[in-house]
Amino acid sequence: MNRIHLVISVERTPCSSLDGMFGLGTEHMVIPEAVQWEPIDVRPHPVLTISDKIEEKVRMWTTTLKFFTCQDLGDTSTRYAYRLKFAGGSYALIGSSSRPFPVLTVQLTAPEKPSDNQWNEASISWATAFPLQTFFA
Repeated sequence: MNRIHLVISVERTPCSSLDGMFGLGTEHMVIPEAVQWEPIDVRPHPVLTISDKIEEKVRMWTTTLKFFTCQDLGDTSTRYAYRLKFAGGSYALIGSSSRPFPVLTVQLTAPEKPSDNQWNEASISWATAFPLQTFFA
């Protein structure tokens, strides 16, 4: 079955709020209902890249999400998990309540001309031994 993989929204929650999350197989999970998600204002459409490679006989998955935002994402040292909503109605989760945690990098731009891009460029990367988890809310 083909799915639409166009990311239409990004939300985040502290990784610690995902305690009690459990997986159903290798690609699906159940998230506690009490989790509060904070929306992130993003310019349409964030770019999601998923790749895998074998390192020392272990398959590793790397997920990278890049987007532009006018929102101040705050302290990048806080550990957050990110929920992505796809145009087809499904969701994906970058991160969990345990290590390894996603890494957020924010690049602030002060352009030469006022007409150039002034949005913050954010990049979230996560390397794990499991593929990106999907679910329906």
